[in-house]
Amino acid sequence: MFKRVHRTEIVDEYMATLISDFQKLATLLIELLSDNGVSLKSIQAILQERIKVVNPVRRQHLRYNDLLKARVEINSVMRLERKNASNSISNRIFDFSVTTIRQQVCDGYRETKPQIKHILSK
Repeated sequence: MFKRVHRTEIVDEYMATLISDFQKLATLLIELLSDNGVSLKSIQAILQERIKVVNPVRRQHLRYNDLLKARVEINSVMRLERKNASNSISNRIFDFSVTTIRQQVCDGYRETKPQIKHILSK
């Protein structure tokens, strides 16, 4: 069966994996510097420098060290397909009632569990 994958999903997956790889590279380089006599104080000085990215909640610039703390390693990507029924929310695009939202959450869990079991059993 042909699965449609939106370009944004491909780009998101690529960027997340790329960032994860850069974080791993930075960690390895820090270890290399430390193992070759560069002082921890010098390394920490670089890691404490502010970067361009601003934390959207605190509205403060992050530091290089924040990027390393937030590291998430991506081992695999699972794509789940959503089934559209004739009475699905896609036919009620502006229906934000509590009943509809609850039904969407329940449907999501019900549709996701067998897909994840199938993916993990491979």
